[in-house]
Amino acid sequence: MPESADEHFARGDAFLAEGRYQEALGAYDRALGLQPDRCSALNNRGVVLRKLGRDEEALACFEHGLALHGNDPGLMLNRAAALRGLARLEEALGAYESVLALYPDDFPQALIGRGIVFLQLDRPAEAILSFDRATVIRPDSAAAEHHLASALRRFGNPGPASEHFGRAHALEPERDFLLGDLLLARRQVCDWRDDGACLRRLAHSIANGERASSPFPVLALLDSPVLQRKAAETYSAAMHPAREPAAPALGRPPSERIRVGYFSTDFHNHPVAYLTAELFELHDRARFEVFGFSLGRPVVDAMRVRLAAAFDHFLDVGRLDDQGIARRSRELGIDIAIDLGGYTDNSRTGIFSHRAAPIQASYLGYLGTMGAAYYDYLFADTVIVPRPDSPHYSERIVRLPSYQVNDRRRRISDVHLSRCDEALPERAFVFCCFNSSYKIAPDVFDCWMRILSACEGSMLWLFSADALTSANLGREAAARGIDPGRLVFAPRRDHADHLARYRLADLFLDTLPCNAGTTASDALWAGVPVLTRCGEAFAGRVAASLLHAVGLPELVTHSADQYVELAVALAGEAGRLDSLRARLAANRETCLLFDSRRFTKTLESAFLTMQQRYEAGLAPESFDASSTPATGHRLPTLSEQEGRVTILDQTRLPHEATMLTLATLEEAAHAIRVMQVRGAPLIGATAAYGVAIGLEQGAGDERLAHVLAVLGATRPTAVNLHWALARMERVLRKSAPATRREIAWREARAIAAEDKAANHAIGMHGMPLLQARPKGKNPIQVMTHCNAGRLATVEHGTAISPIYAAHAAGLAVHVWVSETRPRNQGLLTAWELAEAGVPHTLIADNAAGLLLMQGKVDLVIVGADRIAANGDTANKVGTYLKALAARAHQVPFYVAAPLSTIDFACPSGKEIPIEERSGEELGVGSAPVANPAFDVTPAALITGIISERGVAAADNLAQWRT
Repeated sequence: MPESADEHFARGDAFLAEGRYQEALGAYDRALGLQPDRCSALNNRGVVLRKLGRDEEALACFEHGLALHGNDPGLMLNRAAALRGLARLEEALGAYESVLALYPDDFPQALIGRGIVFLQLDRPAEAILSFDRATVIRPDSAAAEHHLASALRRFGNPGPASEHFGRAHALEPERDFLLGDLLLARRQVCDWRDDGACLRRLAHSIANGERASSPFPVLALLDSPVLQRKAAETYSAAMHPAREPAAPALGRPPSERIRVGYFSTDFHNHPVAYLTAELFELHDRARFEVFGFSLGRPVVDAMRVRLAAAFDHFLDVGRLDDQGIARRSRELGIDIAIDLGGYTDNSRTGIFSHRAAPIQASYLGYLGTMGAAYYDYLFADTVIVPRPDSPHYSERIVRLPSYQVNDRRRRISDVHLSRCDEALPERAFVFCCFNSSYKIAPDVFDCWMRILSACEGSMLWLFSADALTSANLGREAAARGIDPGRLVFAPRRDHADHLARYRLADLFLDTLPCNAGTTASDALWAGVPVLTRCGEAFAGRVAASLLHAVGLPELVTHSADQYVELAVALAGEAGRLDSLRARLAANRETCLLFDSRRFTKTLESAFLTMQQRYEAGLAPESFDASSTPATGHRLPTLSEQEGRVTILDQTRLPHEATMLTLATLEEAAHAIRVMQVRGAPLIGATAAYGVAIGLEQGAGDERLAHVLAVLGATRPTAVNLHWALARMERVLRKSAPATRREIAWREARAIAAEDKAANHAIGMHGMPLLQARPKGKNPIQVMTHCNAGRLATVEHGTAISPIYAAHAAGLAVHVWVSETRPRNQGLLTAWELAEAGVPHTLIADNAAGLLLMQGKVDLVIVGADRIAANGDTANKVGTYLKALAARAHQVPFYVAAPLSTIDFACPSGKEIPIEERSGEELGVGSAPVANPAFDVTPAALITGIISERGVAAADNLAQWRT
């Protein structure tokens, strides 16, 4: 039978209804192949393209249809929607106006679309009029009522908003994401009719995967991390599925700063800005380049001015569509994108669905999981997300020592306020809560009324949202036997004045299931203790986190009765409350919560770990962040700029840190020979630069051979030396002498950069070995031998790199540093560990066996100077004995080295040449001396070898040969 356009069209409609958009697109394409001018097929094809996030193609499809079919209303409406999706707002507005001019009362969706555009253009009054008109011409339109209600709520009309949400729900009870909006709107005006029954229905619907609520209302309504994740996953799958990246990420040279982009609609006078402003100012510009992506309307106020100056680059991108912003971010080479908004008002989750950066994380603005796979990390702490709760979050958890950032520059007004100014009794005990009214759940209010009943004459000071909310709360108080006059409502104030008036209160009472966030830290900053009740989900544990970070954990309660009892006790015991205030005042300058500099360092350390994992090709993983960065060094071991090579003279360490310039071939060879540079990887990189330096005096074949011979004679055992020289020779022999100087410098730089990247990767591959050991023991005890830290490499180290990575991830690590001969290299390892803030103990070489026997070592990690093809490993003398002792006491023994240290041309350890050092190094007189600098550890004693490609058994290195 011949193909039928009708059949393909019907199949496309079925696929579209089932959400199988790629299959629907194929069916519509086949229908149009048979009937190219079919209006409905063109229209539906465009709809599918929009579902797939391909608005440009959808727009072209709709415009092609209009060219064929004139003013078809369906095509006109969808064209307007596509323009809106592309953020071509003025054009979209004109397109909706065209529909309304031709069909003024026939299509309420045109009025709704126009209203949405008015909102995006920051024209709220016109938006509300447009939505209202839609409800007039189509009184049975739940969509019109829903949009009108959302606009009214957003622009400060919660009472009417609640009414229109109710009408929408009466018209279409199962409308997507409406039930949560209705319940939140009622909570906002403290209208608690049928609250319990509605919450049970909401929980049941979410658990069944129904589109009952967008994620934000669930945070305020249900204290369940399971349901919060389910709601977020349902919403993100429906509204913001993962898209193809808008553009490829630009490569970033390893030497460049990490580029961090902060994305927010709230870069103005807003709680998020009040908390984060100093963070942006404190970022280390030597390591990070900081971008602010402003997604909201361009509000001009004092905070906006401060924030614009705080970033290296401040971009006002609110008028771009999601895909365009993601593309811009990737074109700028953003490495880490931080979403400060999440699912809050005016959120732009779609940006992240298009991958704004290789690494994406959620922080601060939204207190829960995003439920989307394209968010790699979520910042929290161990109070907010206890380790057993991690499965309730789709992201990997980065646990900071304290979750919430704060701005120590937040100004508290000097204005003198009295209680009389705020309509408060002078002598009453004043409880306060300045949380938003939607956070006041009926059971929380029950607790407050019990507290007022038990504390005669006390007052409850609340934030005044509007007259309806105040009246509803007064009525609810009366229903519980409390005089409504004991509720006092505070009007809106300038932020500095608002902080000042906190001092008129005695105790802040928190809410649940959504705790105070900025309001709690405001109270603590102003010196007012906060009493909280700790919940189960993220949003219900924030205040507990703040109280732990400020040093007042006894103000965290875990039941309604405990909460009420403690509030009453504090109100009745002035001395107890005074003591809490005094501790708060004393802690204010030193506690975690308000230590902005420490927080910034910790966050930067987390960024480094995230970036290192990404560069090593490792998937995101949860970790504990530390304020100590992965590498704490100040002076580089090797650096080069415009042909000037400098090294850190390691013969002078640890007593003196001196940089030397290598200007000649002889100086480079001398630095390697006398151990001014140490460690196989660093020796190799220095030798490569030595070739470049040596060719400055001539680059012919004879000179090249001389340079290679001089450098090759410096150290026999370190295979990286010969590997680097062989690589340089291989590249340079192919080149004409006239081009060799430039090529030599370029190749030396490449070798140095590759060493940095390889050592990063070694750290990331080795860190899980530390995380896995030991079970239930703290700290992890690691033994190392010789100097295999950053002093032995261009950066980061080999055997020490996993230790740095674990320390940066917040793992408790202690290092037993074994002293060695020659040149006391253990002392150098201790020096650099101290420089990086890693706990360690220096031991004599022969003490290692005793520590292993006593069970004081969990694993051993050493470096290598050469690894034979069969896995036998040459390292500083004494390594073999440690491997024997480790095997005897069943302690894992690992070797960490880059692939360049593996000599596949050397069959076994028997063929590795062992360097003999001068007897003078042993400090003896005339006695005969044997001073081998290295020994060989058989592969059978090595648990595994860690390289930039992963961890392999020592006898299975052939997999890394290519």
